[in-house]
Amino acid sequence: MWNQVYDPFNNWILSTIGAALPVVTLLVLIASNKVKAHIAAIIALVVANLVAIFIFTMPAGLAFRSTVLGAVTGFFPIGWIVLNVIFLYRLTVEKGTFETLQTTIVRGPAVSDLELHQSLDRRYRRVPRVHGVPHRLPVAPQPTPEGAVFAFTWLSYTGSGMLIAAVIAGFIMGFSPVRLVKAYGETIKVCFYSLITISAMLAIGTLTRLSGVDATLGLAFAGAGVLYPFFGTLLGWLGVALTGSDTASNILFGNLQKITSEQLGLSPILMGAANSSGGVMGKMIDAQSIVVASTATNWFGHEGTILRFVFWHSIALACLVGVLVMLQAYVFTGMIVQ
Repeated sequence: MWNQVYDPFNNWILSTIGAALPVVTLLVLIASNKVKAHIAAIIALVVANLVAIFIFTMPAGLAFRSTVLGAVTGFFPIGWIVLNVIFLYRLTVEKGTFETLQTTIVRGPAVSDLELHQSLDRRYRRVPRVHGVPHRLPVAPQPTPEGAVFAFTWLSYTGSGMLIAAVIAGFIMGFSPVRLVKAYGETIKVCFYSLITISAMLAIGTLTRLSGVDATLGLAFAGAGVLYPFFGTLLGWLGVALTGSDTASNILFGNLQKITSEQLGLSPILMGAANSSGGVMGKMIDAQSIVVASTATNWFGHEGTILRFVFWHSIALACLVGVLVMLQAYVFTGMIVQ
């Protein structure tokens, strides 16, 4: 049985640099705006496999299975939801019912056309939340087998409900069965590259988790000593940026936060909350969310623009939360729940 290796170079600096290669590759390529998001995700996935196999000694077969598991998880349920929501949206736009809904929700008797446009524009620019699958942290006091099970219960997926609703709504709006099938094919064509991107990004997250790459990055943050409350908050930020989910980040790094805080004499309750609070600030740079946002708003190919716009906001907010946690840890200790 293969055990994860967290310091393959026997040097924490070099090991951390190696562990950071996949996520740095992904973010740099997307932010450059010179590489399409799906190409950037595929390149980063290749880098993640090379790092996992040749640096972190993960068996090639296990790395391949982890990649496939992540890719399938990326499509079911996340890509499945996106595909069917866009399908329903396109049906309503084609029949004009979506415009009627917009007007009903946004427009009041005294609302001008300019105000209506501005209000809708603000709605379209919002980035939707995407929640990944929560996973258990590989860092543990003793080697612990990590199970990777994918239950394909497609009928219970939210995306399946969306598809059923879209088909029913399509018939009510007067679409023929042939037109519905054709419209679904058109939607697949529109979402094709975005679905590839989402699947590749989930594959990266799954592979880095199971190979121990994420844990190595987490342990690097844990070595901050007295500054750990600040960097522990950034660890939560990093977890969401990597996994796309605050829940997944909490499960991924929660045990590490608890163990490290107890060793440093800090409140594990505070650091658990810091992991979650910092993670919220990482949501805006989560690559999966950015891709879904560009797809849902028909702003294809602008993922790099979105990332560059929100990246420094994300960093600044995460650092502010980190400063607050530092104050709670050493100054305003009475704020911590006992």
